Amino acid sequence: MIDLHVHTNNSDGTHSVAEVLDMAVAAGLNAVAITDHDTVRGIDEAIRLGPEKGIRVIPGIEINAKYEGRNTHITGLFIDPASEALTKFSNELVSRRLRRNIAMIERLQELGYKVDFDDFPDFTRGQVMTKGNFGKVLAEKGYFATAGEAITSLMENGKPAYIPKVSCTPMEAVDVIHQAGGLAFVAHFHQISRKDIDEAERVCRMILEYGADGLETRYSEFNDDLRSRAEGIASECCKLRSGGSDYHGSAVKPGIRIGVGYGDLEVPDEYLEAMERYLRAR
Repeated sequence: MIDLHVHTNNSDGTHSVAEVLDMAVAAGLNAVAITDHDTVRGIDEAIRLGPEKGIRVIPGIEINAKYEGRNTHITGLFIDPASEALTKFSNELVSRRLRRNIAMIERLQELGYKVDFDDFPDFTRGQVMTKGNFGKVLAEKGYFATAGEAITSLMENGKPAYIPKVSCTPMEAVDVIHQAGGLAFVAHFHQISRKDIDEAERVCRMILEYGADGLETRYSEFNDDLRSRAEGIASECCKLRSGGSDYHGSAVKPGIRIGVGYGDLEVPDEYLEAMERYLRAR
């Protein structure tokens, strides 16, 4: 069993690289992919620690993109973290996030929330911050019961603390992942449009037609219908399959565990084997 979608505290995860790998080993996984948002920081450490801990590490990234105003996330697997093209691209995305994060802290202050830069150690360490980091701080300060409640109440589009992020397109994300020698996958396709699954599938298929190598067909939030739909897309488009828990830790996505998601996730080793065959033939 494997998990090809996991976050560390190099983006908005709770745990360090070493802690994530320990949890992956404890879960009995054969391989795990570190896919932090818009950054490869931590990949070298993960690759170094993997053999020591007895688990295979797949270098990855999750690039947050937008298409027609919708969030569209692309995961890259088997990337070269030293790729010049990816490094330049990632640095620009992180710079855009930095500007947005400063604006969001200022907006929260204007709204009366007592937050400051010192409340975000990840920010001062230069690590990637997402809305999850903001939600965690607001929950810890007692403004909301959970990070998720803070996000939906304040930081979603149309809410008082929402600050739009200048993002890339999914096509740009696919291109830079390919330039870094990796495989590009549409992540959790249903989140492209939670209220209109047909629209989510339309955009997913468009990205696959453009050149993405596959999509996640196993994911923590998928029920039987979504799993079946994702498998159907992969089969009809002759694309690779991926899958993962999207583990962040209890602060951002409580209840999700590495390897098993909410309890019924299982990503087979065959997915990874198919990717390796594809890479060898490419």
